[in-house]
Amino acid sequence: MKPMWCDRAAREASKSLQVNTRGTLSIILLAKQASYIASVSTEISKLVKSGLRVSTKVLAKVLELAEE
Repeated sequence: MKPMWCDRAAREASKSLQVNTRGTLSIILLAKQASYIASVSTEISKLVKSGLRVSTKVLAKVLELAEE
């Protein structure tokens, strides 16, 4: 069985502890902006193959922001 990640629960806990959070896709965008990775779409594809679920609307926006 694959582990389940619950971003909502993590964000709620972080909020109650007054800790700033960033989502996975935000981190990938930042990595490209800092030239740590060459392609956002390649990295997201790897995560999707591993089980990450991303809506097509969110994916389109992330790729637009990444200029891909």
